[in-house]
Amino acid sequence: PVVSRDGFQVSRRNLRGSRHVYVRGQGVFGAPPEAVIGLFETSDAALIRRYNPLYDSGWDLERYDSRTKAAYAKVRAACPGVRPRDTVSLISRR
Repeated sequence: PVVSRDGFQVSRRNLRGSRHVYVRGQGVFGAPPEAVIGLFETSDAALIRRYNPLYDSGWDLERYDSRTKAAYAKVRAACPGVRPRDTVSLISRR
């Protein structure tokens, strides 16, 4: 892991042939599963910003079925000298 703190790990991997990187976060939340699932499934910008104040905008790219979607998000720069980030996430509830 690149970062490991408070039970969460974040890792980074270069994608062969691409200038983009793959970032994965993993951990255990101290919240009811329904609340965490709701946050990942929502498109409500105000709710997302409560947990990620750098969130700028986003939308669902594609819904594959009732439990799986791809979503785009843009976040503002975390500090001077760092560009805003675009992300695409695959969210799948099992």
